[in-house]
Amino acid sequence: MRKLVFLMIIALVFTACKEPGPELPPLTGTVSISGIAEVGQTLTATTALGGSGTISYQWKRGSTDIGTNSSTYIVQSADIGSTISVIVARSGYIGSVASTPTAIVPPALTGTVSITGTTEVGQTLTANTDSLDGSGNISYQWKQRDINIGTNSKTYTIQSTDVGSTITVTVTRSGYSGSVTSSPTAGIGFPMLTGTVSITGTTELGQTLTANTDSLGGTGTISYQWRRRGYIIGTNSSTYVLVNDDVGSTITITVTRSGYSGSVTSSPTAGVGLPPLTGTVSINGTAEVGQILTANTDSLGGSGTISYQWKQGTINIGTNSNTYTIQFTDIGSTITVTVTRSSNSGSITSVPTAIVSFTSEILNITGNTWVGQILVADTNSLDVIEAFSYVWKRGDTVENVNSVITNADQQIYTLTQADVSKYLSVTLTANNTSNSVTSAPVGPITAISHEISVSGSDLATKLTWLKNYTQSNTVYLITVDKDESPAVSGISLDYTGKSNIIIRLEGIGDERTINSRDSLTVGNGVTLILDNNITLQGGYKGPLATVAGTLEMKSGAKIYGGSRGGVYVSGTFTMSGGKISGNRGGGVCVQDGTFTMSGGEISGNSSSATGGGVYVNKGIFTMSGGKISGNFSGYGGGVCVQDVTFTMSGGEISGNIAYSGGGVCVAGGIFTKTGGIVYGYTPGDSSSNIVKNNSGDVRDNSGHAVAVISGNDNYPIKRRESTAGPTDNMDSTVEGTAGGWE
Repeated sequence: MRKLVFLMIIALVFTACKEPGPELPPLTGTVSISGIAEVGQTLTATTALGGSGTISYQWKRGSTDIGTNSSTYIVQSADIGSTISVIVARSGYIGSVASTPTAIVPPALTGTVSITGTTEVGQTLTANTDSLDGSGNISYQWKQRDINIGTNSKTYTIQSTDVGSTITVTVTRSGYSGSVTSSPTAGIGFPMLTGTVSITGTTELGQTLTANTDSLGGTGTISYQWRRRGYIIGTNSSTYVLVNDDVGSTITITVTRSGYSGSVTSSPTAGVGLPPLTGTVSINGTAEVGQILTANTDSLGGSGTISYQWKQGTINIGTNSNTYTIQFTDIGSTITVTVTRSSNSGSITSVPTAIVSFTSEILNITGNTWVGQILVADTNSLDVIEAFSYVWKRGDTVENVNSVITNADQQIYTLTQADVSKYLSVTLTANNTSNSVTSAPVGPITAISHEISVSGSDLATKLTWLKNYTQSNTVYLITVDKDESPAVSGISLDYTGKSNIIIRLEGIGDERTINSRDSLTVGNGVTLILDNNITLQGGYKGPLATVAGTLEMKSGAKIYGGSRGGVYVSGTFTMSGGKISGNRGGGVCVQDGTFTMSGGEISGNSSSATGGGVYVNKGIFTMSGGKISGNFSGYGGGVCVQDVTFTMSGGEISGNIAYSGGGVCVAGGIFTKTGGIVYGYTPGDSSSNIVKNNSGDVRDNSGHAVAVISGNDNYPIKRRESTAGPTDNMDSTVEGTAGGWE
């Protein structure tokens, strides 16, 4: 060791003492790197150096020496993300030349990736990378459309949130840049529901059917849809109670399951029927002719409407009713009743009654008791009247009716003058029995004639005949077969010294108009009946009809066009139908008379003072039906009552206009309402009763429906503005606002 040190010292001294040689030139020129800067590729140092001499190479990764003394370098995976440069030197030159650094990037990933698996919820999708290029670890990113899902795994289990979307997978590989994305899958759906469903239960009305899903595939919530012959019934329930509409049909159940597509439908049930009827039925009542039998179904099973079939032995009798009135034809037989029920099948028949016998409380006499009228032996509508014999009897008193009327063996009997002041009865005998029954007597018979049809070529002729020949206690029929204008001075039905005269006026064929020109007068003791197809028109000197006697107006009759009012009543006016309209001076004026309205219509009449439809002063007005509408007056567009009682239990008062009391104005009288309807004011409603001022503007607080006034004061002391319906009772004598009048 010491020797080696000594020799080194000698060499250094020798070198230091040696004379210096010439200085080396610096290395000039350039060096560059060619080649692909990717792992596995070869980079080559290309030199353009000055001078000559051996070149040496030093490759660097950043500032770290790499490689060997070679003009080439194979890129390593460790170089990725760094720069590579080369430094060269040349013998005989000082210094070195360095290349520009070259960045090393990973190669672009190439190849393909695909997805295998079934595109249904719960199924597993797998990324197939067999066709992916390169090597290195693979990373996975599953996506639902553009949303990242799943974890870094080669597989993905489809979720319910993926339904309706498509799935892709994007892969990357260590050592490579970029990524490869698969094509989208088909749309994700639920798996198809499999298995079976069946229906258990009895197919009878009222029974419960149950869906059996024990053999249904999958898991999840089940939904149910019951159907009758394809039509949806029931609700989402595993059970269904059979109803009437199901009878005669078959039932199916279709089920779906959350998390599955499609549905499973059961086989149809047998046809739905009714449960058999159970229980008993019996008959209450006495087995005698004229008596009423009643079916007692208190012990009958089931529910629903009961139908009845009464039988005489095996013969069907009666109608579908729980009662049956025993007829003469039932004598000697027994009666049964067979019942069915709408919600059950089959029937139940009662035990037969005792054998039907004859009873005496079944016979009455009906008809008017004056000469010319027809009496009828009324057997309460019993069948087969030809099986009876009738004997009519006449007597001076109720207790002594025993004289047999000759040739009267029939159900009807026409009264003659011989019957006047007598009493009549009838005895009925059933031909197949020895029993008979006698009615209670009727009478005494009066001399009033039957209805007489007045003859003549025209109305004037008929009226003249009546004037000359009318008799008391007589009914007359006047028919009109054309329009008539009988007299300039009007029509007078007033017969001095005569009473109890009834005149019925009837149009034949089409509607017939009688233009009275002046008032038609109905005198005391006379009842005028305006019947079908009769119209009274005109009356320019007074009210169209002046009634001191009695006027009856029926459906199909009309009174219109009176210039000083329609009907003036000081007697009795009964209106059950027809129409009174277009009269100036009001529709009906009652002065010390009685007006009863149960039907018909009073409309379109006007009065400058009181009661456009009806005005009653010192009389009685009772309204139980009909309609008073569209009339105008100063006080009480529909009705004005003064010193009178107006009782309303039905009907309608609507659409009338006045300056006070649009519907009803009570001026000192009494108005009592227990039914019907009086309309108030509602803008735009044509049924409204309205109070207006002289300018035609609506004036509130003046009793659109009802106003109670004092004297000539337009402002009511009690009023009703809104509609008073059928249940709104009213009494004008009650003070204040009791009963909701305001």
